[in-house]
Amino acid sequence: MKIVFHLLLVLLHCSLFGQSTAVPTDIIHLRKGKSVRGTVIDYDFGERITVLTPAGDSTDVLWQDVKRVHFGFRESTYKHQVTTSVGFARADPAVNFGWGTIETPPELALGLDYHLTRSRNALTVGVGPGVALLPVGWRREKVVQLTGLVEYGLGKARFRPVATLVAGANLPIGSESLRLTGRSVGMVVHPSLGLRLHPRAGGWGTVLVDLGYRFTDLTYRTASFDGFNTTQRNITYRRLTVTTGIRF
Repeated sequence: MKIVFHLLLVLLHCSLFGQSTAVPTDIIHLRKGKSVRGTVIDYDFGERITVLTPAGDSTDVLWQDVKRVHFGFRESTYKHQVTTSVGFARADPAVNFGWGTIETPPELALGLDYHLTRSRNALTVGVGPGVALLPVGWRREKVVQLTGLVEYGLGKARFRPVATLVAGANLPIGSESLRLTGRSVGMVVHPSLGLRLHPRAGGWGTVLVDLGYRFTDLTYRTASFDGFNTTQRNITYRRLTVTTGIRF
């Protein structure tokens, strides 16, 4: 897990903090649903529009093919991503009460994550905070986390499959029924496969849907009911997770 975490840090540093090359761009939206991007160098109303493309070539677009024109549009280098996740979590090992071990049934766990992302071709990386509620058994843990995201998309269609890895660190914050006397940083690893629905030209927001498996390692100390003893717990939560969200 440490190797995965270090690789994520390297990718995030190179992609998120590299030099930005975003420049103002004119976008000509065509009636057939496509678009032409570049710099408008000649605008002959009712006849044609001449565009200088990023490759340095000029192209003429006939007036009757034009649906609308956006001048000076600046493409966003960074995008915001908000996701929610839901799944049935199981704790490993099972709850130990001293006099015996009890297998707790899977219970519904929820998560909310934010990532600041940047995309280059098929690769998207991001970093951001999140929170998870793990209501398994009597403990009802709550966890804050900081994770990195690496996503690779296939194809260039609006509806495209992706493979995603989210990994990072978490810290338990306890709950009403779980009084913590100490805590340590744990790991979060969440591989998934999913789909992305990208907006049409000039549209807003990319819809995200993923199916994955999330591993959350927690380490903390709790006080006994009488307050005289403490217990060290090392727990791994495993859950099949459905994630939905939007990138804008």
